[in-house]
Amino acid sequence: MNYKGIIFGLTGPSGVGKGFIKEHIKKQLPNLEELTVATTRGRREADGKDRDTDISIGVFLERAKGGTIIFAHQPFGTDGDWYGFYADQIKKLLIEGREILTEIHVDNVRLFKSEFGQSVKIIGLMAEESYLETNLNNRMTESGEERRNRLAMALNEIETIKQLKEEGLVDSLIEVQSENRETVAQLTFERIRELGIGEVRSFRSGKEHE
Repeated sequence: MNYKGIIFGLTGPSGVGKGFIKEHIKKQLPNLEELTVATTRGRREADGKDRDTDISIGVFLERAKGGTIIFAHQPFGTDGDWYGFYADQIKKLLIEGREILTEIHVDNVRLFKSEFGQSVKIIGLMAEESYLETNLNNRMTESGEERRNRLAMALNEIETIKQLKEEGLVDSLIEVQSENRETVAQLTFERIRELGIGEVRSFRSGKEHE
């Protein structure tokens, strides 16, 4: 299907600052839609309306089997929680010509691109090990072992992002460093504008005047 909307997906490892960057962009572009992430994880204080939490494993897997939830996966291993997206919500927003901002795990980049093609623009965020380690340690919400596991996983995710870029599945790559940490959110915002946000708005403006 030739969708008129567009998904801007931020992909990157734990500790790179996806959440902070997303909040900065939302302040500058308040009309951006967010996709609801369905998960079996319990609700956290920081969770917003883009999280449908506390879904039982049985219900989650039933919805995934029926196609209600798509791209279901366990990013933290087979003992971890399940995550996915609602198919109807994505398709409805794309058909309506909406601009969407979401986080996409590296495991799901190929799936998003395969399903929605050029309607998905992926911005890959990368960083050096020392940068990620500092950010993960500053969280103070996980044990030392959990942080070490997160760091090892993050380094693997960076290698995956590099491969995705070589395959042409990552549309723009940004390296986060201590030197640009204060400006990287603005840089990501500018990349999003370059990747086609104006084209979507032109389409919607034309429809409103029909």
